[in-house]
Amino acid sequence: MRMTHPILLVAGFLGGGKTTLLRRLAREAAHTGRRLVFIVNEFSETDVDAGLLRADGGSDTIGVAGGSIFCRCKVTEFVDVLSGLRTRIATEGLEGVVIEASGMADPRVMETMLRETKLDAFYRQAQVVLVLDPGRFLKLCRTLPVIMAQAESADLILLNKTDLYSEAVLCEAEAAIRARRPDVVLRRTIRCETAFEWFPHASHSRVPAGRYAPCRDPNFDTVSLNMRGGVADFEQVRRAVEAVREAVYRVKGLVRTPAGAVELWEDAGAGLTRAEAPPGAQPTPLVVVCRGREAERVRVALAAALAR
Repeated sequence: MRMTHPILLVAGFLGGGKTTLLRRLAREAAHTGRRLVFIVNEFSETDVDAGLLRADGGSDTIGVAGGSIFCRCKVTEFVDVLSGLRTRIATEGLEGVVIEASGMADPRVMETMLRETKLDAFYRQAQVVLVLDPGRFLKLCRTLPVIMAQAESADLILLNKTDLYSEAVLCEAEAAIRARRPDVVLRRTIRCETAFEWFPHASHSRVPAGRYAPCRDPNFDTVSLNMRGGVADFEQVRRAVEAVREAVYRVKGLVRTPAGAVELWEDAGAGLTRAEAPPGAQPTPLVVVCRGREAERVRVALAAALAR
């Protein structure tokens, strides 16, 4: 029987909490000595999450930025990364690979890609963990088909941020998921706090394979704002985000404060927040994922706030 090496694929639309889950796994792996490789996929050209993981103890982290790993423009790079890791995984005793797909990725493509490239002789998809914000899921699942495709792919669904929503909203989200996936393992979580086996050995039944996305899904666009000209005022940027709220899916960046500290600024639909970044995190541009064809309006609004 051939030896294959497990992949944990973490999926979910923007703002669900994928990065929170990966940062927790990175800290736990560093604390317990588990040897993993993390691959972080960013839709934008700026790789924010990989830097956060490295600072949290995921020193063996590879960033793939500038599109979805399951779109035709990035899949070759993704295959090259997986191919290049084979010798290290086999010789260094690494336990497995944890992959964070971009928020716009269709995880159903993963097994097709492994099979078509013959990488299934070395890797196996152990499971797909989907992280969802229940409110955003209900708001967008009917207008963005990729969100239901993500739900159809999952072995475990974490209905996250449950402290922010009423029981009625949580029950509605669960009912919508159960209508498509009646037997899926579904858990309510806060900050993705739940224990699960990262690389289960049991095989899982899979839904029909998805299709590779074309380059640059027209439903989405990105804006990257560099802050080298000075430190932005948080409240001004927060107000600017609110002014273009209907067009913005996510804002994220590591921002240096006047005191020299680095903060994580993030907005996943509930308002711009700030938090202390882990030690060693380096500043990045402020990255915005927005509705297609809205990038220039969003860029102008936020650039004006950053320049004040």
